[in-house]
Amino acid sequence: MNPIKPGELIKWYEMYADYAGMIRDTGIGIYLETITRDTIYYDEPVVVAKVYRNKFNDIIELLEKDVERLLEI
Repeated sequence: MNPIKPGELIKWYEMYADYAGMIRDTGIGIYLETITRDTIYYDEPVVVAKVYRNKFNDIIELLEKDVERLLEI
Protein backbone atom coordinates (compact mmCIF):
# COMPACT_ATOMS: atom_id res chain seq x y z
CA MET A 1 0.00 0.00 0.00
CA ASN A 2 1.24 3.48 -0.85
CA PRO A 3 1.91 5.92 1.99
CA ILE A 4 -0.83 8.43 2.79
CA LYS A 5 -0.29 11.81 1.15
CA PRO A 6 -1.22 15.22 2.60
CA GLY A 7 -4.80 16.18 1.76
CA GLU A 8 -6.16 12.62 1.64
CA LEU A 9 -9.26 11.59 3.57
CA ILE A 10 -8.38 9.29 6.46
CA LYS A 11 -9.98 7.41 9.32
CA TRP A 12 -8.29 8.09 12.66
CA TYR A 13 -8.35 6.16 15.92
CA GLU A 14 -7.65 7.71 19.32
CA MET A 15 -6.50 5.12 21.85
CA TYR A 16 -6.62 5.10 25.64
CA ALA A 17 -3.12 5.73 27.02
CA ASP A 18 -3.37 3.19 29.82
CA TYR A 19 -5.22 0.40 27.96
CA ALA A 20 -3.22 -0.95 25.05
CA GLY A 21 -5.35 -1.57 22.00
CA MET A 22 -8.57 -0.09 23.40
CA ILE A 23 -10.11 2.58 21.16
CA ARG A 24 -11.35 5.75 22.86
CA ASP A 25 -12.72 7.57 19.80
CA THR A 26 -12.68 7.39 16.02
CA GLY A 27 -13.61 9.65 13.14
CA ILE A 28 -12.85 10.99 9.68
CA GLY A 29 -10.28 13.66 8.94
CA ILE A 30 -7.71 15.04 6.55
CA TYR A 31 -4.08 13.93 6.63
CA LEU A 32 -1.80 16.96 6.95
CA GLU A 33 1.80 15.71 7.32
CA THR A 34 4.15 13.05 8.64
CA ILE A 35 6.54 13.92 11.45
CA THR A 36 9.46 11.75 12.59
CA ARG A 37 10.64 12.29 16.17
CA ASP A 38 13.49 10.91 18.21
CA THR A 39 12.50 10.04 21.77
CA ILE A 40 14.36 8.94 24.86
CA TYR A 41 11.96 6.01 25.31
CA TYR A 42 12.66 4.15 22.05
CA ASP A 43 15.82 3.28 20.15
CA GLU A 44 14.26 4.13 16.81
CA PRO A 45 12.37 7.27 15.76
CA VAL A 46 8.59 7.49 16.27
CA VAL A 47 6.48 8.34 13.20
CA VAL A 48 3.58 10.67 13.96
CA ALA A 49 0.74 11.82 11.68
CA LYS A 50 -0.68 15.33 11.94
CA VAL A 51 -4.43 15.10 11.32
CA TYR A 52 -7.29 17.59 10.99
CA ARG A 53 -10.34 16.07 12.72
CA ASN A 54 -13.67 17.13 11.19
CA LYS A 55 -15.57 15.92 14.26
CA PHE A 56 -13.83 18.35 16.64
CA ASN A 57 -12.58 20.98 14.17
CA ASP A 58 -9.02 20.68 15.51
CA ILE A 59 -5.56 19.36 14.60
CA ILE A 60 -3.94 16.55 16.57
CA GLU A 61 -0.92 14.28 16.28
CA LEU A 62 -1.47 10.52 16.29
CA LEU A 63 0.84 7.58 15.86
CA GLU A 64 0.98 6.57 12.22
CA LYS A 65 -0.49 3.16 13.09
CA ASP A 66 -3.67 4.91 14.31
CA VAL A 67 -4.42 6.44 10.90
CA GLU A 68 -5.63 4.66 7.77
CA ARG A 69 -6.71 5.76 4.30
CA LEU A 70 -10.50 6.08 4.09
CA LEU A 71 -10.77 5.09 0.42
CA GLU A 72 -8.33 2.89 -1.45
CA ILE A 73 -8.51 3.55 -5.20
